[in-house]
Amino acid sequence: MALNFSKQLKGVVTRKSGVNTYRVTINERWAHPIYKKIVSSQKSFLAHSEQNHEVGEEVYIVPVTKISKKKYYRIVDETKITAK
Repeated sequence: MALNFSKQLKGVVTRKSGVNTYRVTINERWAHPIYKKIVSSQKSFLAHSEQNHEVGEEVYIVPVTKISKKKYYRIVDETKITAK
């Protein structure tokens, strides 16, 4: 399976939702193009991982083919991302 490292997202594990399923929350902050105010938003994704992760741990997720109805991201090791 080829992982698309160009579309990686960094987030925080917020919940363990099943045996190999984790909810990862992505926080984004940017300046509004006209008003220059800092705007923030957050989005949650379900991600698959065979390893054990703790709530509050920072992880990287990459998109993969659909694993289940709502799960289409995979948690990857930081060493794989820095190697690419």
